[in-house]
Amino acid sequence: MSDRFEAVVVAIGSLFMNSPESDIDVWLIGDMQREARGNVSLLQRLNAALQPQAPKQTMSVMGIDEATVLLEVDGVSPVWKWPQFGSLGADQDQDHQPRTVLHPEPWDYDNMHHDPFNLLRFYLPYLGPFRELDSLFLCDDDIVVQKSISTLEVPMGDGPIIAATCNGWLWAEDCMRNEPYYNGKGWLDYPATYLGKDKAHGYFGCTQTAAESGNRICQKDEFADTVLRWSKDIQGKELVAADQPRWNFGLSRVNMTEWRKQNMTHVFDNYMRANYEAKLIPETSLAFGLGIPYFAFADKVKCWNDVVGDPAFVDGLGYISKADLKLNNLNASKLLGEAT
Repeated sequence: MSDRFEAVVVAIGSLFMNSPESDIDVWLIGDMQREARGNVSLLQRLNAALQPQAPKQTMSVMGIDEATVLLEVDGVSPVWKWPQFGSLGADQDQDHQPRTVLHPEPWDYDNMHHDPFNLLRFYLPYLGPFRELDSLFLCDDDIVVQKSISTLEVPMGDGPIIAATCNGWLWAEDCMRNEPYYNGKGWLDYPATYLGKDKAHGYFGCTQTAAESGNRICQKDEFADTVLRWSKDIQGKELVAADQPRWNFGLSRVNMTEWRKQNMTHVFDNYMRANYEAKLIPETSLAFGLGIPYFAFADKVKCWNDVVGDPAFVDGLGYISKADLKLNNLNASKLLGEAT
């Protein structure tokens, strides 16, 4: 699911190149009109740019509009078709109007978090071509595959719905740089959730000094209380944030059978409806695009490190430090601001 042709070519190309022995059926759900060039369709462009390494490595494409129609015909109403969609700050200015309970960090503003390309993944088990599949792999368009995809075809066990990467980068305030973490765990003071960023947890961003500097934003206790109440109301159990993995889709494997069995699209939709009712999280926040999925899939995600070994993935391809930028006479603040 992507509207970035050049990035998709790299991701799919690396998958084909490093899995020559595997039968791979790649589906790209993209912007058909935007990515066409004159009379050359998106699929034709992909076939011209990519050379499958085996006869059974195939590509298919579907437009986001077609995917939406197929879901609706089958009685599935995706969140971007709801009447309230777009009411929580989408396409608004940086002040995140209308006001929500969450106070996002200054960097946390991006319309991609409520883009249908970002949200469609939560409806794939019910989308026409995938309704009969037992499992599938989701691949972000900024992934480079370096080993055979067959190494990830391992049993996930009963219960888990997603196997995902839990390696990443996190901003370290003391040294003012991003530092890697492996098999990350715990959602307190984590950017995707905003849990723990309150006085109750002694968050330093709640001090008067931090408030005066404007460097950190303190959350009201109401935020965490609401999220924990959602967990009890929707899933019938309390969310233990400290025990949850810090995961991202990246290159992930979805147990479609277990997803349908546990009705996870319905669970996800219930969290979305609760958010619109409470006006808790703006649609432009990472907490909307990834945080709400975190809450909905709590205790349902397994880290690749625990499935195939540690570290399963190396994240941060092409990471450039502030020192490197300065050495090349580039404005780090400007570039990092644009990157976020």
